[in-house]
Amino acid sequence: MIAEEYNKKGDINNAIKYSKKTLALFNEINDDIYVAEIENNLGKLFCEFENIEESFIHLNKAKELRKTIQDSRLTETLISICENYIKLKDVVNSKKALEEIMESIKDGDHKSLVEYYILKYRVDMLQGDIREAESTILTALNFVKNMDYKKETAEIAIMLGKFYIDSGREGEAAQYLNCGVEIFKELGILKQS
Repeated sequence: MIAEEYNKKGDINNAIKYSKKTLALFNEINDDIYVAEIENNLGKLFCEFENIEESFIHLNKAKELRKTIQDSRLTETLISICENYIKLKDVVNSKKALEEIMESIKDGDHKSLVEYYILKYRVDMLQGDIREAESTILTALNFVKNMDYKKETAEIAIMLGKFYIDSGREGEAAQYLNCGVEIFKELGILKQS
């Protein structure tokens, strides 16, 4: 899609322009699956452009369409909505979005569950519930380890390390940061020294 190419090049204005033209075309032919996808992509584009209000308009349209047609990608849209609420530091609506995400996750959708845990951790931190945040991020780490998701394990281990640094627990921080770095080296993301 032309809009996606412009977005990859960082040309947000043309990406939005062509997304809207494509949206109008698909609205004419009444293809709800593609309209939902375009609305979702527009919502993400406006979020990147820091226009959260316009992002919500498109994401909510995508959400309603995806609910109506029972699109399996509803969770993706709900995750974007939750991320917007987190950016706004809106704990109440972030929690509502988390509930919707959990209700929409299908059995076996492990990647969405990982994203749910990370979002929940961010919301826990936003509301200052340090104990719950630690529990959530540890649950996420154990889950990705059990699923053998190496990259996610490294990313979450580093998040946990940063959490412990911020909590003044340097020993635990070093353990998890080291774990994350070692996995990134294994994956070739970081060079061996």
